[in-house]
Amino acid sequence: MRRRVLRDAGVVAIATLCGAGLALADSDGTTGTPTWRTIVNIGDAIPGSDTTYRSFNQPSINRDGVVVFRARGAGPSEPIRGIYLRRMGMPDEPIEVIVQRGDEVPDPNNTETMPGSGELASFLEFPSIPRIDAFSDVLATRGQHRPVWTYPVGDGEETRVGTAGVYVLQAGELGTAASQLGSVLDVNT
Repeated sequence: MRRRVLRDAGVVAIATLCGAGLALADSDGTTGTPTWRTIVNIGDAIPGSDTTYRSFNQPSINRDGVVVFRARGAGPSEPIRGIYLRRMGMPDEPIEVIVQRGDEVPDPNNTETMPGSGELASFLEFPSIPRIDAFSDVLATRGQHRPVWTYPVGDGEETRVGTAGVYVLQAGELGTAASQLGSVLDVNT
């Protein structure tokens, strides 16, 4: 029962922030009465899948009513989880997928998930509340993933580093803003 109450509270928080954001976005510059619209609800389908949303974290909203949120899907197997965006300042805008579990981590990333697979390290989890710039669609989120950087340490051995970072969406491109690569040295230079 407690879990259900917390999930429902998350939906209310998303709707509340949306209404406040839309009030800020009135075209005549006044705040007026907020227009309440649902951003997303438990049971709605996650874009590109048959899986439905199951839980949400707190959203972030900018002055144009663009809402970014972290959510998780339902399912018997490993649930879909990711960062999503909805533009509430325009009617009937769909939810956009920003990044999900299993998506490739942006550069720097030279580590194959399975040697010889050709698939580079991918995201596992997004453990924080995503943030959005107050005046633009630039957003940032934290991401956890498998190690992304493989380098030699001598005598034919190698090591791997980089299991977390901060990722930024700017101009529609997801990039690495900061990562935990540390002082990676190339023993060949």
